[in-house]
Amino acid sequence: MRLFAKLAAAALLPLVAAVVALLARPDLVVNSRTAAWALRRFGAAYSPEWRALNLSVSSRSFLDKTVALDADGFCVRGSSPPWSACFERVRARVDVLFGPGGLEEAYVRLLDVEGGPVRADLSRKYASVPKKPRSSPPEWPAWLKLGRIEIALPDNRVRL
Repeated sequence: MRLFAKLAAAALLPLVAAVVALLARPDLVVNSRTAAWALRRFGAAYSPEWRALNLSVSSRSFLDKTVALDADGFCVRGSSPPWSACFERVRARVDVLFGPGGLEEAYVRLLDVEGGPVRADLSRKYASVPKKPRSSPPEWPAWLKLGRIEIALPDNRVRL
Protein backbone atom coordinates (compact mmCIF):
# COMPACT_ATOMS: atom_id res chain seq x y z
CA MET A 1 0.00 0.00 0.00
CA ARG A 2 2.89 2.37 0.74
CA LEU A 3 4.34 1.74 -2.70
CA PHE A 4 1.01 2.63 -4.33
CA ALA A 5 0.80 5.87 -2.35
CA LYS A 6 4.35 6.80 -3.36
CA LEU A 7 3.63 6.06 -7.03
CA ALA A 8 0.40 8.07 -6.92
CA ALA A 9 2.19 11.02 -5.30
CA ALA A 10 4.99 10.81 -7.86
CA ALA A 11 2.47 10.83 -10.71
CA LEU A 12 0.39 13.64 -9.18
CA LEU A 13 3.31 15.95 -8.41
CA PRO A 14 4.09 16.90 -12.06
CA LEU A 15 0.40 17.56 -12.70
CA VAL A 16 0.12 19.85 -9.68
CA ALA A 17 3.35 21.61 -10.69
CA ALA A 18 2.00 22.15 -14.22
CA VAL A 19 -1.27 23.65 -12.92
CA VAL A 20 0.60 25.95 -10.53
CA ALA A 21 2.98 27.02 -13.32
CA LEU A 22 0.05 27.68 -15.67
CA LEU A 23 -1.71 29.82 -13.07
CA ALA A 24 1.48 31.68 -12.17
CA ARG A 25 2.68 32.28 -15.77
CA PRO A 26 -0.19 31.65 -18.23
CA ASP A 27 1.61 33.69 -20.88
CA LEU A 28 4.06 30.83 -21.36
CA VAL A 29 1.30 28.60 -22.72
CA VAL A 30 -1.55 30.90 -23.75
CA ASN A 31 -0.22 33.28 -26.39
CA SER A 32 -0.68 34.33 -30.02
CA ARG A 33 1.00 31.22 -31.36
CA THR A 34 -1.11 28.74 -29.38
CA ALA A 35 -4.26 30.80 -30.13
CA ALA A 36 -3.56 30.60 -33.87
CA TRP A 37 -3.00 26.85 -33.60
CA ALA A 38 -6.22 26.36 -31.58
CA LEU A 39 -8.29 28.44 -34.02
CA ARG A 40 -7.01 26.44 -36.98
CA ARG A 41 -7.38 23.10 -35.22
CA PHE A 42 -10.72 23.49 -33.42
CA GLY A 43 -12.28 26.05 -35.75
CA ALA A 44 -11.43 24.24 -38.99
CA ALA A 45 -15.13 23.84 -39.87
CA TYR A 46 -15.38 27.66 -40.04
CA SER A 47 -12.16 28.25 -42.06
CA PRO A 48 -10.81 31.07 -39.89
CA GLU A 49 -8.34 33.51 -41.49
CA TRP A 50 -6.69 36.70 -40.27
CA ARG A 51 -4.04 39.23 -41.20
CA ALA A 52 -2.85 39.75 -37.64
CA LEU A 53 -3.71 37.96 -34.40
CA ASN A 54 -2.43 38.88 -30.96
CA LEU A 55 -3.46 37.16 -27.74
CA SER A 56 -1.87 37.96 -24.43
CA VAL A 57 -2.55 37.00 -20.83
CA SER A 58 -1.39 39.04 -17.89
CA SER A 59 -1.63 38.18 -14.21
CA ARG A 60 -3.16 40.66 -11.81
CA SER A 61 -2.71 38.07 -9.08
CA PHE A 62 -2.25 34.31 -8.84
CA LEU A 63 -5.92 33.56 -9.64
CA ASP A 64 -6.91 36.81 -11.40
CA LYS A 65 -5.96 37.14 -15.10
CA THR A 66 -6.62 39.56 -17.93
CA VAL A 67 -6.90 38.18 -21.46
CA ALA A 68 -6.46 40.59 -24.39
CA LEU A 69 -7.31 39.64 -27.96
CA ASP A 70 -6.63 41.83 -31.00
CA ALA A 71 -7.29 40.59 -34.52
CA ASP A 72 -7.18 42.40 -37.85
CA GLY A 73 -8.80 41.09 -41.02
CA PHE A 74 -10.53 38.24 -39.17
CA CYS A 75 -12.82 36.14 -41.40
CA VAL A 76 -14.89 32.98 -40.90
CA ARG A 77 -17.25 31.09 -43.19
CA GLY A 78 -19.54 28.11 -43.09
CA SER A 79 -21.91 26.10 -45.24
CA SER A 80 -25.45 24.78 -45.28
CA PRO A 81 -26.63 27.48 -45.63
CA PRO A 82 -23.55 29.33 -46.86
CA TRP A 83 -22.47 32.29 -44.73
CA SER A 84 -19.38 34.35 -44.15
CA ALA A 85 -18.25 37.14 -41.89
CA CYS A 86 -15.20 39.37 -42.12
CA PHE A 87 -14.23 41.99 -39.58
CA GLU A 88 -11.63 44.69 -40.06
CA ARG A 89 -10.85 44.71 -36.37
CA VAL A 90 -11.81 42.63 -33.34
CA ARG A 91 -10.71 43.66 -29.87
CA ALA A 92 -11.64 41.95 -26.62
CA ARG A 93 -10.54 42.33 -23.01
CA VAL A 94 -11.70 39.73 -20.51
CA ASP A 95 -10.94 39.58 -16.79
CA VAL A 96 -10.89 35.96 -15.62
CA LEU A 97 -11.06 34.94 -11.97
CA PHE A 98 -10.28 31.40 -10.88
CA GLY A 99 -11.17 29.82 -7.57
CA PRO A 100 -10.83 26.47 -5.83
CA GLY A 101 -13.45 24.91 -8.13
CA GLY A 102 -12.05 26.35 -11.37
CA LEU A 103 -13.46 29.31 -13.30
CA GLU A 104 -15.48 31.60 -11.04
CA GLU A 105 -16.02 34.66 -13.23
CA ALA A 106 -15.27 35.92 -16.72
CA TYR A 107 -15.98 39.64 -17.10
CA VAL A 108 -15.98 40.84 -20.71
CA ARG A 109 -14.72 44.39 -20.16
CA LEU A 110 -14.53 45.21 -23.85
CA LEU A 111 -15.76 43.65 -27.06
CA ASP A 112 -15.19 45.92 -30.06
CA VAL A 113 -16.00 44.55 -33.52
CA GLU A 114 -15.53 46.83 -36.52
CA GLY A 115 -16.40 46.79 -40.18
CA GLY A 116 -16.57 44.14 -42.80
CA PRO A 117 -19.43 42.23 -44.41
CA VAL A 118 -21.59 39.52 -42.88
CA ARG A 119 -23.29 37.49 -45.59
CA ALA A 120 -25.82 34.69 -45.41
CA ASP A 121 -27.81 32.86 -48.07
CA LEU A 122 -31.23 32.20 -46.57
CA SER A 123 -32.87 31.30 -49.88
CA ARG A 124 -35.54 28.64 -50.14
CA LYS A 125 -33.12 25.96 -51.32
CA TYR A 126 -31.79 25.83 -47.74
CA ALA A 127 -35.22 25.97 -46.10
CA SER A 128 -35.31 22.17 -45.75
CA VAL A 129 -32.27 22.12 -43.46
CA PRO A 130 -33.64 20.48 -40.30
CA LYS A 131 -33.49 22.63 -37.22
CA LYS A 132 -32.96 21.20 -33.78
CA PRO A 133 -35.97 21.87 -31.58
CA ARG A 134 -35.24 23.81 -28.43
CA SER A 135 -37.60 23.48 -25.49
CA SER A 136 -36.35 26.63 -23.79
CA PRO A 137 -33.76 29.33 -24.38
CA PRO A 138 -30.26 28.54 -23.15
CA GLU A 139 -29.43 29.76 -19.68
CA TRP A 140 -26.91 32.57 -19.27
CA PRO A 141 -23.87 31.23 -17.40
CA ALA A 142 -23.73 32.71 -13.90
CA TRP A 143 -19.95 33.20 -14.17
CA LEU A 144 -20.16 35.39 -17.33
CA LYS A 145 -20.49 39.17 -16.88
CA LEU A 146 -20.62 41.72 -19.70
CA GLY A 147 -19.16 45.21 -19.84
CA ARG A 148 -18.89 47.51 -22.89
CA ILE A 149 -19.80 45.97 -26.22
CA GLU A 150 -19.57 47.90 -29.49
CA ILE A 151 -20.38 46.33 -32.84
CA ALA A 152 -20.21 48.34 -36.07
CA LEU A 153 -21.01 46.38 -39.23
CA PRO A 154 -22.03 48.84 -41.96
CA ASP A 155 -21.60 46.54 -44.99
CA ASN A 156 -24.07 43.66 -44.52
CA ARG A 157 -26.14 41.68 -46.98
CA VAL A 158 -28.72 38.92 -46.45
CA ARG A 159 -30.04 37.14 -49.53
CA LEU A 160 -33.61 35.88 -49.19
